[in-house]
Amino acid sequence: MAPLLRVIVGASAVVCLAACGPKTPGEPSPPDAGPGPGGTSTVREPTPVGAVTGPVASMGTPFDPRDDLYTGPRIVYPDARPRLVAVPGTADAVDVAWLDTGAPQIVLSHIVPKEDGYAIAWHLKLETLDQLAGFARDEDGNRYWVTTRNENELQHQTEPSQTHRDGVARLFKIAPNGDQLYKVEVRDDVESPDALPLVAPMSFGEGRLAV
Repeated sequence: MAPLLRVIVGASAVVCLAACGPKTPGEPSPPDAGPGPGGTSTVREPTPVGAVTGPVASMGTPFDPRDDLYTGPRIVYPDARPRLVAVPGTADAVDVAWLDTGAPQIVLSHIVPKEDGYAIAWHLKLETLDQLAGFARDEDGNRYWVTTRNENELQHQTEPSQTHRDGVARLFKIAPNGDQLYKVEVRDDVESPDALPLVAPMSFGEGRLAV
């Protein structure tokens, strides 16, 4: 069975990525639905360059809470790092950024409403260091994400490094059509040269970004 990837949208709608959307690669995305209730536009967002269609399983293996999170009577947090971040889009669509559990790869899945539920319109692989640290959208439809290096072996050392390094944490911004608008190295010495270097930045996080 394909792994379930459930997203709570608002207070009630539940999206199951493994059960909706195109079932085979190349199957067309759902068409524009036209005006919605009350005249609200449901025109679909542009498909980014490089996006592909297909089931979730064709892109990787998302975190499944049935396997990791609920291992016993007590809730065990999965390493206290975000593995899936859902953000509402336009026309009741939802963007879901998720980390493939089988490889260090972040995937963005765009979900749109249809008559009998929801469908996956497309997937887009996002540039990844190792981990998903956060994902967000702004009002213009630009998408942002932060990815970090996995440095678990360093996080318990008092002063593992006195050197500020690139490739530890990066912030990306892409336009709705997928064009990269910027890629920024996140470093502690940008405004304060005397600050301690960034080490193992994702020992804990919740996945929300302020934009």
